[in-house]
Amino acid sequence: MATVADALDQLLYVTPAVKTFTANPPFGDYEIGATVSNPRFTWSYNKAIVNQNLKAGGTTLPLDDQQAREYAYTGDITSNTTFTIAGSDNKEKSCTRTGSFNFKHKRYFGVAEVPAEYNSDFILGLSGKEFCTGRTKSAFSLTAGAGQYYFYCFPATYGTPTFNVGGFDGGFELAATIDFTNASGNTTSFVIWKSENANLGTQSIIVK
Repeated sequence: MATVADALDQLLYVTPAVKTFTANPPFGDYEIGATVSNPRFTWSYNKAIVNQNLKAGGTTLPLDDQQAREYAYTGDITSNTTFTIAGSDNKEKSCTRTGSFNFKHKRYFGVAEVPAEYNSDFILGLSGKEFCTGRTKSAFSLTAGAGQYYFYCFPATYGTPTFNVGGFDGGFELAATIDFTNASGNTTSFVIWKSENANLGTQSIIVK
């Protein structure tokens, strides 16, 4: 190092970092068919930044002010999109942080009597629903009373499941395959699996 000042500069140097990066509506999971409209992004750094950029996927968004710490995005997001904020300091050390909007199907499960018709309303009426990327689910419990069956529903493209009920393999049958319209308006082929027997009480179920 040429001077004491250089040594102190290195000793006291703070590596840049993106402290926060948030969106409104927030980053996270959304149902396929939903729309995230005109999100607003805000972010902060741990130190002064001299250059920065914001990207949507591989597209750089216009930041006219290098000291801006917010950006209003214009447009609708309906598919998986990752936003990245990047900044660098006067020593050209850089930092990045990402946030994503992820669009997923849900799977549905619960207990019900056999309906007159298997349709979208039947699936939407089941008590259990959660985002998913496949058919498998670790152990969960359902309680079926008189005339009630266990049901488990998911996109047909996820393949054929195997079930374990109360420690025994099997116990489910394919009840129907329908064009299911979710609460966000997307229509996808769904399979509806039903327990072979009713009134099974409370059982632990694993889906593979």
